[in-house]
Amino acid sequence: MDADLFEGVNAEVMNGNTITSYIIFKRNVDQFELDTSFDMLKPNNQKLRLFQNRFDGCQFLNTNHKNRLFNMFIKSLKQSSNTILRCPLKSHFNYTITKMHLNETDFPQYVPECDFQGLTKFYIRNKFVFRMFMKGRVEYKN
Repeated sequence: MDADLFEGVNAEVMNGNTITSYIIFKRNVDQFELDTSFDMLKPNNQKLRLFQNRFDGCQFLNTNHKNRLFNMFIKSLKQSSNTILRCPLKSHFNYTITKMHLNETDFPQYVPECDFQGLTKFYIRNKFVFRMFMKGRVEYKN
């Protein structure tokens, strides 16, 4: 963790499927980049990459995405956030995510029941800051 950037950071996974976390920046963050990937894991342990992109994080927060997986993630992020997420991210503000989870009803129909993994790396001024790794399973209720 970059002690010059963060006043505090914590994340806790609960019940294996929800995350509660907070982040407090020491200074305003007016721009950041995301490098993200999402893979389906096949039964034979092969990965099927559904997407990999690097893009402007501020735009990501303020855009309706054509990609339904992005929309699913941002919808969950916004529903569990204690504030409207937009740039600049303010210093000394406690950005809190409470009980964030991905709802199986939000997954696009083309995603079958499967294991999945997602990796998002956060960069500020092209400097790697931290990463978030998700692993889970899509199971549809009958």
